[in-house]
Amino acid sequence: WRIKAHAAFDRLWGRDDPYVSNRQGNRIVAYRWLAHQLGIADWARDCHIGMFNIEQCQQVIAACAGATWQAVTDWHHQDRAQRYR
Repeated sequence: WRIKAHAAFDRLWGRDDPYVSNRQGNRIVAYRWLAHQLGIADWARDCHIGMFNIEQCQQVIAACAGATWQAVTDWHHQDRAQRYR
């Protein structure tokens, strides 16, 4: 399940896309979004697919299946605006 979850997640942030110029930045934004989707408060400490159980991996796959990079970046901009008010 972890392999499937990573495949779905990596596709979302463009891991293998040769046109993605800021992979590290995209990955961080995507992990923050994923933590939000899964209800994980501390994304940096607790949002690691390698630590997820089967149910969490299934949640990752479901969240990423209907998501687009545009939706993730839209969420990111809204989240930043709320955090820095």
